This record gives sequence, C-alpha cells and structure tokens, in this order.
Amino acid sequence: MTHQRNHDNLWQRVRKLKKVAPEEIIELAFSVRASAASVTLNLDKWTLSGHLEKTDAGYRLVKDSREAPIVRADGTVMVRDSGQQRMWRILQVRGRATISELIMYGSLENNPVSRDGAVTFAKYLEYAGYLRRAARTPKGARFAFERATFILIKNTGPVAPQITRAKEGRGKEVYDRNLRKTVWTTEKGMVEA
Repeated sequence: MTHQRNHDNLWQRVRKLKKVAPEEIIELAFSVRASAASVTLNLDKWTLSGHLEKTDAGYRLVKDSREAPIVRADGTVMVRDSGQQRMWRILQVRGRATISELIMYGSLENNPVSRDGAVTFAKYLEYAGYLRRAARTPKGARFAFERATFILIKNTGPVAPQITRAKEGRGKEVYDRNLRKTVWTTEKGMVEA
C-alpha cells in the first residue's frame, strides 16, 4: 500500500471515528497498514493545522474535509496540484484533449508536464476505462497515440486517478481516490468492485 493511500485511509478512519484515544492508535495503525509512529505523526500534523484538537482523552476532529489534508511539519497545509491533477481538470472542463493540449494547459512555469508524463497519464486512464480515443490515426502512423484526441468517458469526481507502481508484483495500477479503490492493474486489467 502506498504512503498516499495510507494517509487517505487514515484520514477517512479519523473522520468516521471523530475521536482517537491514545490506546486506539495501534489498532488504527493496523487497520490502515501503517506504523503507530506514522499515525501519531499524522495526527500531530493535523493538530498543528487545526483539523484535530489534542486533549487528555486523545485527538478530536474539529475541522472536517473530504480529502486528507497534506500538512508540512510546521502545520501549514499544502495544496494538491500535481501535473496529473491539472491534466484531470483539463479533461473535466473540456471533455477532450490531445497529448499536446494536456502538456500545454497542464504545465505551469515552475512545474511543467512532460511529454512522457502526459502520455503515461492518458495511456493508463485509457486502459482503466476513463478515456476513449475520439478518432484513431491510420495504423502504423508515427506518433499515432500522441496525435489522438482523448474523450473523458468516466468522471468519478474532482481528484485525479493516480497512476502508481503496483503494490503487488511489477507494473502499474490506477487508483481512484474519489472511489478509494484500485480500478486497474497491469497484471489483472480492470478490477471488479
């Protein structure tokens, strides 16, 4: 299980529990497949950011949010804005895009989207059933994939699906953070709910 998934799962458990007593930390860590030290670190960061309050009885949720806050050690909240997230927003707004458009509209001056990054994003979202090619270029045409227009056909929410290394075996997987589940893997293809 990836660090990001542990982080998200921990936040969802805290939201559900509303309170976490010190004696519940080990059980909570086990349930999200993380170490007790990692769970405590996240709880302390969320306390610094104002999402939790630390009391004698443990931690109490005071500021809820759908997504797990990413908090720096000093308590400031980081904004999630990866290249994948920007490309996902482009597809949501426009409904379709080419690789060149994903690169052009998804790049920031200090954080550009690479051609390889855009191709990987589109390729795996196509495998996972989120994108469909509008029109294929003739077979054997050079760079056919990069010239294709991709249409968004599965919009599960505001957060971009993540393309990550598979947790088991080799290859990649597509994890949908809106659905909180793996939807496609290199080894298994589409994953049933």
